[in-house]
Amino acid sequence: MRDVAILVDGGFYLKRYKKQPDVKQVAKGLLTHCLKHIHNQSENNDRHITEPERLYRIFFYDCPPITKKLHHPITKKAVDFKTSKTALNLY
Repeated sequence: MRDVAILVDGGFYLKRYKKQPDVKQVAKGLLTHCLKHIHNQSENNDRHITEPERLYRIFFYDCPPITKKLHHPITKKAVDFKTSKTALNLY
């Protein structure tokens, strides 16, 4: 069995649960969402998984969004992250 760790952007995730006052429900929702993601990925025919996956750990981080302008490696264009829809909707 293969262990899987999931990295969660706390600010992005909690924004969707800001009206939920019960922190236990928010945590339970996060766990459920992660488990569904692993299950759905395991059944996706595009990935060749040779062994079952098990949730090892959820890493939860929270920090301000990036405000830099960086180079996109595929499109070869500059991306200004501080003007992205996601960044503008956070603050």
